[in-house]
Amino acid sequence: DTGSEEYRFMEGLMTQAFPREEYREPEELRAFTEKNRMFYNNLVPDMVSDSRLTKEELFLRARPIDDIFGKRMLENNLSLAQFMLRIITGDNTMEITEGHAQHVSSNVDNHKGIITDSYYRDREGNIYVIEFQRKKRSDYIERFRFYQGLIDTSSIEKGEEFGQLKKLNIYVICEDEIFEDGAQVNRIKKIIESNGKEYADNQNLVYLDASKWDYSELGMLLHD
Repeated sequence: DTGSEEYRFMEGLMTQAFPREEYREPEELRAFTEKNRMFYNNLVPDMVSDSRLTKEELFLRARPIDDIFGKRMLENNLSLAQFMLRIITGDNTMEITEGHAQHVSSNVDNHKGIITDSYYRDREGNIYVIEFQRKKRSDYIERFRFYQGLIDTSSIEKGEEFGQLKKLNIYVICEDEIFEDGAQVNRIKKIIESNGKEYADNQNLVYLDASKWDYSELGMLLHD
């Protein structure tokens, strides 16, 4: 029921999760998400369908991996992003200097763009993206191939040399395993077939399975 107090409460949180320049009134947001399913957030209808839940219970049941709260949690919170990325990368010296949730990367008018859950840069200008994925998709490989290309395209200005491209790191935190190999971490690497060496193009794509947690720092982060 889109008129219920609980739905409006959750919808308000989702509206706030968008950056100011992307703000939409709730009525416009409903129409927009109905037409653009990539923005659909199943947290709202799934949770408010249980009329027994209070607003406080709705809030407490939400998790960082849920789109609304993951984005809201990381918005304007560089210290949290740095904390998470230090654990994910294993680099305790990393310093995140800029970034935000809900980053828009676009190509040209009338072509598909993307909105990443978060986007950060360190002191050297290297890029870090954290994506939350609740549901399994059949197009993971194609999707993040597109993400990598479009983020690169939007990270340099016209006239700049390709050598100006910084290292791009995308970390996909999944609710369930993607490759069905039991691994907590799947790092995607390109290999030169003729000599077996890594093709180092400064693109780093890592899938993290939140269902494979343990008592390591990374395991506990995925569990939380």
